[in-house]
Amino acid sequence: MTLHIDARRRAMLAEMGVRVWLPMPKEAEPAALAVPAARERAGHDAALQPTQPTQPTQPTQPTQPTQPTQPTQPTQPMQPMQPMQPMQPMQPMQPMQPDHAVAAPAREAASKAPVDSAPVRQITRPEPSITPPPASLRVQADPPTSLPSAASQPAADTSNVPVLAGLPWPALQQAASSCTACALHSGRQHSVWDASAANEPDGLPRWLFVLDPPGQAENTSGQPLQGDAGRLLANMAAAVRLQPAQILRSHATRCAPAGRAATLPEVAQCAAFLRHEIALLRPQVIVALGRNAAWSLLQRTEPLGQLRGQLHRIAVPAGDAALQPVLADIPVIVSYPLDYLLRNAPAKARAWEDLCLAALHAASAPTIRA
Repeated sequence: MTLHIDARRRAMLAEMGVRVWLPMPKEAEPAALAVPAARERAGHDAALQPTQPTQPTQPTQPTQPTQPTQPTQPTQPMQPMQPMQPMQPMQPMQPMQPDHAVAAPAREAASKAPVDSAPVRQITRPEPSITPPPASLRVQADPPTSLPSAASQPAADTSNVPVLAGLPWPALQQAASSCTACALHSGRQHSVWDASAANEPDGLPRWLFVLDPPGQAENTSGQPLQGDAGRLLANMAAAVRLQPAQILRSHATRCAPAGRAATLPEVAQCAAFLRHEIALLRPQVIVALGRNAAWSLLQRTEPLGQLRGQLHRIAVPAGDAALQPVLADIPVIVSYPLDYLLRNAPAKARAWEDLCLAALHAASAPTIRA
């Protein structure tokens, strides 16, 4: 029986591991018989081919006689070495001339050189025209560093300022509550005073912190420094080991501006109240926190960065000359306003330096007694 298996089925059987042997075709000769037959036919064909005549061999060329070797040249005798020259001694070093000795001849030669007397031509460049930005795009620098000069502000009208000389603490507060010297009184609910300042001192040195004009919270309560700014000041005072009884607070103005900043004449009107308050409190040191606070004490308009880091004294005008003996020896230190420190934490490091400077001068300041 003969099986006819095509290539596809043979591949399938190979994958299954089945081996298939196919019968050898009849016309195919065995490989073992085919090879000797091929060799026999090749030998028979070679015998029938005529043989090619062999080429005669070429005669060998005679060898050339060798050339005689040249005799070697005798070696030259070595020249004797030249004796070494002795080393020259080193010249001593010249001492270096100082700079002024070197520069003096150069200046003398320059002074003797002819000077061209021709006038120097001045080149004038036109100033560039700068167009200011619109008001809606102007940004105020933060922190406020300087006040406008007094010449750019209208003169303060002092005709309505009450007479404050010799007033005790309750009368001074009453005078501020009824003051109409500037426009700030129109929105006044309370004049702002520190209630603890009326307490008798217990022998501890007291610090007075003078602040910028009060806000709406202070206007409503009548007490200075409410909210986060008050808590920040308490933490700053505790950092220099001040007890609450040693902390006095006051503002540059007694009334709060209604939704705007106080002007320089308005601050000048209330500066008299501040000077008389200081004369009654007699603090050991004063720390001015802000530009309006600094101006009300010093009457100076320099930026805060220039006023910081140094000791100041209170500027006493001629109208308050009687207060000069009391105010002259009180040290004043300037620092940043509290609302700026709340918005800019890195500036607290510089404020700490100002507190340390105030503590140093407070320890060395004479005790002022009533």
